[in-house]
Amino acid sequence: MVQSSGDENVFSIPDEAPEEVREFMDRGHRRASIADGERMMMDPGQVLNNIENTMRRLHADINVEVSVDGDLANEKELMVMMGDLMMASPLITFLVNTGMEIMTTGGYPTDLVTKALPDHYDITALIPSLKVNQRQHDIATTIFNMRSSSTRDLTEDDIDDLIEPLDLAGKIEVFIILFWIWGTKIGAMKNVMGTDR
Repeated sequence: MVQSSGDENVFSIPDEAPEEVREFMDRGHRRASIADGERMMMDPGQVLNNIENTMRRLHADINVEVSVDGDLANEKELMVMMGDLMMASPLITFLVNTGMEIMTTGGYPTDLVTKALPDHYDITALIPSLKVNQRQHDIATTIFNMRSSSTRDLTEDDIDDLIEPLDLAGKIEVFIILFWIWGTKIGAMKNVMGTDR
């Protein structure tokens, strides 16, 4: 039996429970959802934890391999968070605000952290395997630059006008582009500082 501690109680997960269920119920495991056909049970808080933990891992070791689907949130989780729960703007602001917090407390020079992406910036030049829609790319770079130049966290109100006109796939794409923009900026800053090894 696996022991899992909830907020107040410790409970046992039977050994005969499917592995996915045991992982989902174990607060120490990163699994954020289980799906059974059309139904899904999800812990949105764990999705946020996975996003932050992945970003912190990448900050700690730029050479660590990460993937959106395997480390941040899988496609179904993003669809539920942004579609069913209508949390596209909160999820995107969480990503950029967490990224800025990591950069500002991570020992990077302030001028590099707050430097805007240039007009000619193209994430696909840095990650050729990443195929993106130009509109979503432009929205992502705009949001990233908004946060980089701001002295405060972005709120949903700051980005709603940019995000709301997009369909669900477009919102997910903006989120993914923003993650890779942040990751490549971390890598570039580490390279400039000579700490990318």
